[in-house]
Amino acid sequence: MSSSRGPRPEYSARLEARRRAVLQHEKMFRLIGMFRLAVAVTFLLVAWLSFWSGQLSGWWLLVPIVTFLGLVIVHDRVDQKKRRALKAVTFYEDGLARIDDLWMGHGPAGEHLCDDSHLYAADLDLFGQASLFELLCTARTQS
Repeated sequence: MSSSRGPRPEYSARLEARRRAVLQHEKMFRLIGMFRLAVAVTFLLVAWLSFWSGQLSGWWLLVPIVTFLGLVIVHDRVDQKKRRALKAVTFYEDGLARIDDLWMGHGPAGEHLCDDSHLYAADLDLFGQASLFELLCTARTQS
């Protein structure tokens, strides 16, 4: 990252790349879903040809079953990639909000960490809405 450009252009570029990745994963997710539907219809057709009309052996049912199971695995992997890309989009949107000073009220306030007996905690706005904790905390899971 170039220090002369600052963080905003870099965050914006990364955000756009992650948004494009989300769109690409969504497109792939829908496409695989359509293939799964086509394989399910193929399964029904092969089942009809095997059991009711007797034109095919029942062993042919293994082809759509194995194909469907493979598509389920690939579909899940694409869904995981899409969720990771969505989390990255949120991360960079939050980062841009901090850069643009629009972060107040959007993060964890940490009010449960506030010690009322501390002399300066309230004066320094360490915890609560629009606090230092809310500005700096980028944690995604609670301890």
